Amino acid sequence: MIEFVSFSKCTDEINTLHETTKYIIQSNSSPKKVINRVLLSHLILLGTLLESFTENIIREYMDKIILLFNSGKISFIQLPESIQHFIAKSAVEQHSGKKGFSELKTKQILKMMSQFINRIGSKGFFIDRELEGIEKFSFGKHGEGEIKKTLQRIGIEVKHNNMSFETLNAFFALRNQLIHPENITAEVPADVGLDQVEYFTGEILIYATALHKILQTELANFCK
Repeated sequence: MIEFVSFSKCTDEINTLHETTKYIIQSNSSPKKVINRVLLSHLILLGTLLESFTENIIREYMDKIILLFNSGKISFIQLPESIQHFIAKSAVEQHSGKKGFSELKTKQILKMMSQFINRIGSKGFFIDRELEGIEKFSFGKHGEGEIKKTLQRIGIEVKHNNMSFETLNAFFALRNQLIHPENITAEVPADVGLDQVEYFTGEILIYATALHKILQTELANFCK
């Protein structure tokens, strides 16, 4: 299986964050307010790492797909339909300088571009900037829905048997509460201590491992 650098970097960062938080809390008789701020920082940074990891590993995956396509090892028709559409729409927008096609026009354009690229074949068309941004979350959006939508853009449907969002949704709800406080000063709820933070950390590592495995499997299928 091909390894993704983003996965090892993410797990290293999360483990370092966990060790740092645990050390500060357990090795010092810090006031409750300081401990609260340490837990607060941990949770906010943990969410940032999750989103950054998701975007980066998808970008890394897409770069490998582009390399396979541009070297003639896979054809346009072998790409998931969602990626074909993203390429077609991006190519038209780049060359026309226009964005915001109506739904009807978009469908017609995608069909036309897909047929055109299929006809000229992979040797006559190379992916350059057409897949830029395919890995990006919508601005200000995060959580289960945004992760699934981003994965759908690259042709991957998340199933309950390969990735669970139950705990992640609880984490996102808490993180949203912390980054959007009503009275400016955010505080971690009294019932959320180091144990709960460690649990969330472990679950995010499980998510990272699951996504890594899914992308490894998908890439291996392309390489057959």
